[in-house]
Amino acid sequence: MPTTNAQQFEADLKAAKNGDTVTLKGNITKNIVINKLVNLDLNGKKITGNVTINTPAKGTINLKNGSIDGNLTVEAPQATVNNELTVTGDININNVAYGTWNEKANGNKLIVNDPDGIKLTVAPGKTVATITVAPEAVGEVTITNNGTIEKVDAQASVELVNNGSVEEVAGNSEVKLSGTGTVDKVTNEKPVVNESNQDAFLTKSGDLTLNQDRYETLFNWGSNNGIGSGEKSAHTSPGGYNYFGNGAYLDITVKKEGESSNAKFDDVLSQLTLQTNGGATDDISGGAKADGRQPADWGKSTANQSFATKLKESGSNAVFYGVRQNNTNGVATVGFNAGEIRNINLTFSPKDGLAKGTYTITIQPKQQVSETAGKNIGDAITYTFVVKSNDATLSLTANTTPVDEDGDGGFPISIEEGNVLSVDGREMLYSIKSVFQVPEGASYTVVDEDGEEVTNEFGMVMTDWKVIVIAADGKTKKEYSIEFNNMAE
Repeated sequence: MPTTNAQQFEADLKAAKNGDTVTLKGNITKNIVINKLVNLDLNGKKITGNVTINTPAKGTINLKNGSIDGNLTVEAPQATVNNELTVTGDININNVAYGTWNEKANGNKLIVNDPDGIKLTVAPGKTVATITVAPEAVGEVTITNNGTIEKVDAQASVELVNNGSVEEVAGNSEVKLSGTGTVDKVTNEKPVVNESNQDAFLTKSGDLTLNQDRYETLFNWGSNNGIGSGEKSAHTSPGGYNYFGNGAYLDITVKKEGESSNAKFDDVLSQLTLQTNGGATDDISGGAKADGRQPADWGKSTANQSFATKLKESGSNAVFYGVRQNNTNGVATVGFNAGEIRNINLTFSPKDGLAKGTYTITIQPKQQVSETAGKNIGDAITYTFVVKSNDATLSLTANTTPVDEDGDGGFPISIEEGNVLSVDGREMLYSIKSVFQVPEGASYTVVDEDGEEVTNEFGMVMTDWKVIVIAADGKTKKEYSIEFNNMAE
């Protein structure tokens, strides 16, 4: 009876000495156990079954040129392993010499169980499906990635030197991140930050849109390598974010074109809100809040002045977002995991009667460097809005022939100094729409002495009524009082 490929392979393994290379002659279906330090050349063939290597010998094991349709388990505490085999199951690294697993295949799933520590390297141009650092891996585990890892699952602490791409860092244990590569997503229960290369960035998600008297837009605030490391602050926020002494924050200013310094927010805006990931909306307008997030003109002249943050402004009249401060926990700023991006909803309303001109809101990402100082980190983004209307565009034009409720011509009106609309009271039932004319694109409303809008087409004009003219931009307004004469006639 001729010798099968499996029988020949087992005979070759039995005859081999430590350091020899055993070559597979053809595909086999069999579980293989190897108790020597030998190299495997599968010769482009496949082993269907589990392969176990268990040897105390010192040296190097090269696994190449083929595939295993099953699991590969290695227990070789004094051996360096260079793996080029594709394994459909799991590669269980139970024990190898420290610093000695070099992964040079695509698509494998590695489980590190080694209790003595290991340095695992992913070769350039190679993609590993998963590397799981199991709870049994209590020694020092270092993964150096020069290719792509789809997922690192840290069930025990690990140092990840990432010079390539990691799509996800998962798990529940500490991951010390370094290197020049990128991490797309972090689902680990603990912060994952590249301490040597912290960063933050802003990108716009769209332009400003005007909704009645309020501007709205979205932008992204994120970090490629993470930001905020070291001891976590006791500060919390509604979003459940972590805070650190070297985290990120936003420095927000507004300036009118042609001016040399930033404007005071209270002089330009009546409202400014930011909302992170659809969570709680932070209104940082109208005075400092008790958590002390904003330092500058909003708050400095109010009774809450003591709540102004200790962080200094880069220029003047700034407000901050992402800062927490109190007497117990000091000043802290928000942290980001590597690859984390948050969606920020920004809204603001220019003040009524704002002077004509172009205004720019600048949002600069910064990193806290001390309780009182920060530094720019990443490029700023800007939003510009234009106020086209001023007082002159809100002037009323008196209608010299208002119409009464019978459609007959009424008595003329005039506009006096001090924005007074003078109405002849001898015949007071006028069509409100016929009393005056407004500029093209503008609108108006009439309110009574209680501030209620008068909506009927005809009405008896009473004392203390007002006409409010609204500019085409929907924000700028001008009031006219109504004065009656000839009332006795």
